Amino acid sequence: MRFSIVVPVYNGEKYLPSCLETVAGQTCGDYELVIVDDGSTDGSGAIADRYAAGRGEVRVLHGENQGLLLARRRGLSHCRGEYVVFLDADDALRDDALEIISRCIDETGADIVSFRFSRCEDFSTKDDLAFLPEGYYGGEGYGLFEKAVCAGLSNSLWGKAIRLCRIDVDAAYGEYARLMLAEDLLQLLPIADAAGSFARIEDVLYFYRPNEASSTAAFKHSYIDNTERVAKRLLKYGGRWGMGDEAMGGALRLYVSLSKMLADTASVLGKEASRGELAQVRASLLGLSPDVAQGVGRMRADQRAILGSVLAGSLTRLRLVTEASHLGRRVLGRSI
Repeated sequence: MRFSIVVPVYNGEKYLPSCLETVAGQTCGDYELVIVDDGSTDGSGAIADRYAAGRGEVRVLHGENQGLLLARRRGLSHCRGEYVVFLDADDALRDDALEIISRCIDETGADIVSFRFSRCEDFSTKDDLAFLPEGYYGGEGYGLFEKAVCAGLSNSLWGKAIRLCRIDVDAAYGEYARLMLAEDLLQLLPIADAAGSFARIEDVLYFYRPNEASSTAAFKHSYIDNTERVAKRLLKYGGRWGMGDEAMGGALRLYVSLSKMLADTASVLGKEASRGELAQVRASLLGLSPDVAQGVGRMRADQRAILGSVLAGSLTRLRLVTEASHLGRRVLGRSI
């Protein structure tokens, strides 16, 4: 069997049926589908069971809520395909996605195949960065993919087909049970370390549904620990790959995202609470590495300004530079 498609779902009854129909409509039928019902309290579990009825290639796993990371890990433990494709329950695959990916695998034999995504349901736009040109990257060229991972340019698990034997399926991830921020990167690092080849497809094969109400839309105190743990893991792998500077840049960008969330949520948290959280973000950032200040100095101007505000412990300055960054993205299509 060529593919295992893993769909984790938690209270996703609104979009799950359409997601599953895009799997049913695939022009390549050489796959199994593993749906992981992560303790849903709505009708998601029943929808999954009805869909699986009479379909031998579909399995539904029901369990208590443990979060996206462990739901995916549970699905992985039941996979039998040569490659794994991750599909979120509110997203979709283009009807020829598996066919195109399979063709690329036949042509390249790559351990990891990456493809473009769109935020439009008709797949009419390319919304991710073209971090590498279309093609095959093996041998010394594989380092370009590792560098992209370090830099934060290719960190999602969805948008990729990954050879199952390159995934640390048997590794214990229980200590990360409630990790809600950068969990994809946490899992991708050992995969990138174990793999040795990568292929990039320019075709837009995945629809990513924007969700402003997602669990990562607003700052939470636990995100400080989440960011620190993933950043330290990134530095560990970056050092192993001889890409310490690139990994430091990627780790610091995780703190940029965290700091912007704090700035955006400050009015809800209140001034005193926000200042307390900022102090803890600053302490975490300073504890990351003795080279933090040097790494911040190498960052893009807007990112440098955000982390400079954190290091200075100034909430007012952080909110101002974050708003300027948002304005630059709205006006110029990018941060300034």
